[in-house]
Amino acid sequence: MWFAGNETILLLIIYALHVHCRTVLKTQKINKTDIVPSLKEYETFECRCGEHEDCSFEGENKVCKCMEGYKDKKGICEECSCGEHGDCSFEGENKVCKCMEGYKDKKGICEECNCGDNGKCRFNGYEKICLCNAGFIEKDGSCQECNCGDNGKCRFNGYEKICLCNAGFIEKDGSCQECDCGQLGKCTFEYGRKKCICDSFTSEKNGKCVECDCDKNSKSCHFDRKGDKVCNCTSGYAQVFGICEAICTEDKCKHGKCEIVGNGFKCRCSEGFTGQHCEEKVQAKLSKQDLWMVLQLSVVFAIFILLSGMFCFWTRILKKISKK
Repeated sequence: MWFAGNETILLLIIYALHVHCRTVLKTQKINKTDIVPSLKEYETFECRCGEHEDCSFEGENKVCKCMEGYKDKKGICEECSCGEHGDCSFEGENKVCKCMEGYKDKKGICEECNCGDNGKCRFNGYEKICLCNAGFIEKDGSCQECNCGDNGKCRFNGYEKICLCNAGFIEKDGSCQECDCGQLGKCTFEYGRKKCICDSFTSEKNGKCVECDCDKNSKSCHFDRKGDKVCNCTSGYAQVFGICEAICTEDKCKHGKCEIVGNGFKCRCSEGFTGQHCEEKVQAKLSKQDLWMVLQLSVVFAIFILLSGMFCFWTRILKKISKK
């Protein structure tokens, strides 16, 4: 019974204290700042930044002051080093290296990465890469001038500059310049002038390689400055209407023998024929005796005509006289 009575008394005391505290809290204004120091003193036991830390509060914020070589990573000081040439930090779970000028992040360490004044440097894994400006390419770890103009790409083969020109352009004086001979030939420059190297059975005409065929009996074919075709024919053939034809054929000299003279021909006619192609028959020639006889007869005939005329004239005169 005593224990039961004591428990009852204890409960009554606790209840009375509870009521008293509620009354005090309701009737008195308590400043929160009065209890903050005591809370902070309690929370210092909960301020942890890991083994390499100096933990404190700034206002209500927890601050980790990490040792050299360590950085705050979500409230814990973890090792963070980018070498002697950069500052290390964490962005979320990721390590970030802010490297000095001339250095770049290479697998978490700031290492020298310099491509000169004409490009930017970076690392792709362990490989150094130069991102060069227009007109420059990487050579020996730096961006060096290599420009072939707008119509080609430039590269180095050892110490030699090479221009890889677009179709219709070739390298001249270190840049890609227009040089097009069409699809039937190749274009080059010789002594500063354009030259077309044309395929077989083609020749240059007005700066392009075009077909030039003089048939099977020609040595070569080309075009002159005026653009006219010129055939270099084999012996016994000459150019006729753009192809090489036989100079002497059966129909060249109808009644004679054809002879080649230079690029032309001459007909040696058979007896009794003449003309360029021996097509005319020669009239029979009179001997000297026949000519003398013809001449004499002609004179006699002329005298006869003259005498006949005189006879008629005098006959008329005599008739007129007799009538009188």
